[in-house]
Amino acid sequence: MPVARIQVLISSLFSQRFSAYLPELLEQEGLHFARTERVPHPLEVDLLIRASDAPTLSEAEVAFLMAGGRLLAFALEQGPAGAARPLPPGHARIDGERLRFFEGRALPGADHAHGEAGEPRAPLVQELRVGAGTLLHLSVDVADTVVRLQQGHGPVERDLPSAPDGSAETEDGLLKADDGMTLDWLEDRRLTPGGQPYFAVAAADRWRRWLLQEIVRAVSPLPVARLAYWPAAAPAAFHLSLDSDGNDPAHAASTLAFLAGLGLRATWCELEGGYGPELQRAIHAAGHEVALHYNALEREGGRWGGDAFAAQLERHNAQAPARATSNKNHYTRFEGWDELFAWCDAGGITLDGTRGGSKMGNRGFVFGTCHPYRPARADRSGARHALFELGFLSQDMDLDAARWGDSSITGPLLSEVEAVSGCAHLLCHPAHLHAHAPVRDALEAALRLARARGFLELTACEIAAWSRARRATRLTPRAGGLQVSGAPQGAVLELLRVGSVRQIPLETPDSFVSLAQEAPHA
Repeated sequence: MPVARIQVLISSLFSQRFSAYLPELLEQEGLHFARTERVPHPLEVDLLIRASDAPTLSEAEVAFLMAGGRLLAFALEQGPAGAARPLPPGHARIDGERLRFFEGRALPGADHAHGEAGEPRAPLVQELRVGAGTLLHLSVDVADTVVRLQQGHGPVERDLPSAPDGSAETEDGLLKADDGMTLDWLEDRRLTPGGQPYFAVAAADRWRRWLLQEIVRAVSPLPVARLAYWPAAAPAAFHLSLDSDGNDPAHAASTLAFLAGLGLRATWCELEGGYGPELQRAIHAAGHEVALHYNALEREGGRWGGDAFAAQLERHNAQAPARATSNKNHYTRFEGWDELFAWCDAGGITLDGTRGGSKMGNRGFVFGTCHPYRPARADRSGARHALFELGFLSQDMDLDAARWGDSSITGPLLSEVEAVSGCAHLLCHPAHLHAHAPVRDALEAALRLARARGFLELTACEIAAWSRARRATRLTPRAGGLQVSGAPQGAVLELLRVGSVRQIPLETPDSFVSLAQEAPHA
């Protein structure tokens, strides 16, 4: 049984939306697909996916449909039966969750439809017969929606209005990552068991996974080939980063001993000056990662700018036991759109962890994701940065419940991370782990729960290395099966069908996986 042949049609003719970011979503899903800049013959492909915000189908796309092709398109303004109905910003209900979207369009004349989006309700997925082929129309541009959830509507230039309930005073005169948040204080938060508001749903991840479900449905009964999210198909990952505020060696020494007792390795983000070469070597020798904690806080002598970032990174690398490949900004300082990511790329930083909430009331999935992703560039061309971004979900739980939040969020957070096969990135400060037993207890409880659920523990550099290697793996259809090339250790091939997943561990980097016995499913 052959696997589905999926192609993504790339076009740069229109760039009002981030539609061309679509390949990033499919790469995150580990999907086997091919890129093309021309419309293929219907016999060459089982599903053609349109990564474009062009408002109408091209002549070549219409001819493809007329000849029997199957085309997946997003938020068209004009369809085969007339103009689309615009959808205002709202929510779509997917797998029992309300997911935020920012605009959409529903076409007239659908032969079949399913799903709900917006108020008044509109179909989320529409199927239209066009000649001998089928147009699958998704009313929401998933790629554009994901970018806006993860990176915002535009550059961070002013404070985000604070939460009306007083739980998150983001209007603090300090530009930070959460000032670019696009979720709604009133509509997109829930309460933890302890009664504290938080962003409970990984909306970007759920949009992306839903798109994969629709792709699997579209090519049925053919299986869709992809690589599992994590080594050995672990259900999720767990990552701890530490911020060295104060650079007190006593804090570092006690934290190092505490983590040794837990058997947990972390990524230590060090402010300029750090803990000194001796402690850095001890941290590195214990299997931890020594990383950068870029300081752009003016009251501490920092400055926002590419030259300032590069200078701090150079000084860090001059004394660290290994060059930094990870970073998190002090106080989550952030300005503009993607300037930070460009500085990271230039300096050899492969994973940044800056994008998280800075207040009690904006913990959780502030940017809709707990997966490492390559951020979109500002020009909407589909170009992406080389590094991965992996935001954190909570920090220093039980230090000061009113300011930073309590640990009742742990269970709900890990449940949602597991539901989307993501990574639970938690942040602590050695100063608080050193001085406050409740912070240590909260971290230990979170780790115990993650381990009970089979989460894989990784440092930032390990996450980046795995993500790069997974994406670089090639799955090439051959007679009777798939040729796998360059698979990292622990990779697991998955064959997806509607309602089922078959997992095949890959024992060597290069192998042939026979699918001759794969029976078609109705």
